[in-house]
Amino acid sequence: MHGIVFDQLREFTQAGYGDDAWRAMIASVPDRGVYYVSEDYPDQELEQLLSVAESLTGSPRNGLLFEFGTFIVSGLLQLYGVLLDPKWDLLELLENVEGTIHRVVRLRHPGARPPYLSTARTGSDQVSIFYDSPRKMCWLGKGIIQGLQIHYEERVTIVDETCMHKGDDICTIAVRRRSGSF
Repeated sequence: MHGIVFDQLREFTQAGYGDDAWRAMIASVPDRGVYYVSEDYPDQELEQLLSVAESLTGSPRNGLLFEFGTFIVSGLLQLYGVLLDPKWDLLELLENVEGTIHRVVRLRHPGARPPYLSTARTGSDQVSIFYDSPRKMCWLGKGIIQGLQIHYEERVTIVDETCMHKGDDICTIAVRRRSGSF
């Protein structure tokens, strides 16, 4: 897992649950005190941190991932925003994540394994995202979409059409633009 995720998890935890929560989480990972944005770390470490976070907060994993995804948008945009076309709206960004951000992450960090996303524009106001990752962190992705909705000030509805957590091979997330002011 890419270091930006761990760094942002630290910020998310400290902002929402305090320094003691982060210290408890990081203490559960032997020989680790700091995560660097430019490094890659074992997926098991993220799972361990999330497990401790579940215990500390009483929140289920998927709920934490959704909240975290919403939070992480600011950090991701700071790091990767330069790759985005300023003319894109939210749905256009979603259509281009794989070819812009994930492509660059894989080139710069050969050990990084962001999820593979494919998309289909299924209407003028809808994009379907096909999420495929053994990590099964679709809730993180849905949280990121929620955070992007806030950033772009565009109202959307996020609908699970298929989900690996329900036994499907991949997750299909339909994102529909809604009318009305934000």
